[in-house]
Parts: sequence; structure tokens; C-alpha cells
Amino acid sequence: MYLSNSGETSSYLSNFTPFELLFVEDAPMLQMILAGRTPKEAFPTVKKIVLMAPGSDASSLGLDNVLTWADLRKAAESVPESQLDEIESSQCVNEACVVLFTSGTTGMPKGAMLSHDNLAYAIALIGDSWLWGRETIVTCLPLNHIAAFLLDVLMQLHHGGTTYCADKNALKGTLVWNQEMSRVRTTLWTLCIHRWRL
Repeated sequence: MYLSNSGETSSYLSNFTPFELLFVEDAPMLQMILAGRTPKEAFPTVKKIVLMAPGSDASSLGLDNVLTWADLRKAAESVPESQLDEIESSQCVNEACVVLFTSGTTGMPKGAMLSHDNLAYAIALIGDSWLWGRETIVTCLPLNHIAAFLLDVLMQLHHGGTTYCADKNALKGTLVWNQEMSRVRTTLWTLCIHRWRL
């Protein structure tokens, strides 16, 4: 979900694609998306909501289906390897892996289904043609943006790289590029030209 999404847009997205996990930045963003509704009213199929920002406090919301990123990681430790193997072996060619949505600048957001084999092919092609290795990236894009999802998340997972997420206001002047880039020893930087418009 983009920070600019209205309650109407968020409802449209949840009705278009019934999803079970919802990742949001923090509690204020979740409250904005819910727009006074309960999570069940806003997102009928969602089982868990994950707050991504470090230091997020899920208990302050008084909702039993909200976790922090740390909570999710802790829960993942108890999943047996055999269960993960079973899920992996059940994946089929051309089966949906993820649906990514546009930001909706020309109307309601449009969804694009990306299959497991599509993403595997893209990772192999980009890795070979760009000579991608174990990179260190600072990203300014939201991770639900196609470029950030493919390059800053999937490519990094595949190659064992590290991705640092800049502050959401980084391109508005909160990030001191020289200091940040040298601190994390950035080897690659991806961005979307549209984000530079004033």
C-alpha cells in the first residue's frame, strides 16, 4: 500500500485481490488505511497485519491480528523445514507469486500478476546481463514498486546482498547522500526517475 492510498483505494485493492497478509509501514499508516473501519471490515480476507518499521508497537492498536516485523520473524523460526519444502514443491509454472499494483495516478490502481517462473527468469536474466553480485543497496523506493521489489528485494535475496531502506522522506532532503552512502558502503543504487519530480 502506498502512503498516498485513500481508504477507497485500499478497499478496492483488497476486494480485487483477496490477500491474507498485509504489510504496512507503521501504526499511523494502518490507521490511515483503515479510515475508522475495523481490519475485518476493510480487509475481509486478511489474517495478519505486519507493521514493518523498527520500534513499532502493535499492542497500542488493541488489535489481536497485528504483528511487528520482529514478531513475524520470531513466529517463522517455529515453522519446520519440512513444511517449507512442501510449500515450495507445490508451486506450479505460471502460478501467481505476487500481484503488484500501480500507484493509481491515472485512476484506480492496476494489478499485474507476476508468476514464480516469470520472477525466476527475470532474476536470472538481470543477474547475468548486469553482472549482479553480492551488492549493498540503499533504496528510496517503496518495496511494493516493481523496480524495488525485483531489484532491491528479490535480486538481493537471490545473491545474498544487503538492502538498506532510506527514510520515506529521503528524497525531500532528510538523507545526506554522501554520509549515508559511505556509511553503508553502497555498491549499487536503484531509483525511479518519477520520484525526482518536484
